Amino acid sequence: SLGMRVEARISNLLGYFPEAELKRQNQLLFQLGFPSRVSGLLAKKLKTRSGREQFMNYLYKDKKVRAGKIEMVLLREIGRVKRSQGSWTVPVEEGLIERALEEIL
Repeated sequence: SLGMRVEARISNLLGYFPEAELKRQNQLLFQLGFPSRVSGLLAKKLKTRSGREQFMNYLYKDKKVRAGKIEMVLLREIGRVKRSQGSWTVPVEEGLIERALEEIL
């Protein structure tokens, strides 16, 4: 659910996913008992530059990396994804990912 929150915030920052939908999704996740924040040592680590670099390196090993770019499933509305060039994933810049991580820290 934490990844869903980050991808929803990225979708919102790119203008694909309205703020009202973002709040609605996060409220539904909360009502279902899913965490809204990273906790403990992981949260502490992600707040450091080296921790974020490690996290980004991990993302580059994910199956959704294409042509050296991190791609993510982004939302247009709850249950509907943004498509890009016939794909279910959209390239996302590192800076935007880092900015969206604030959603869960």
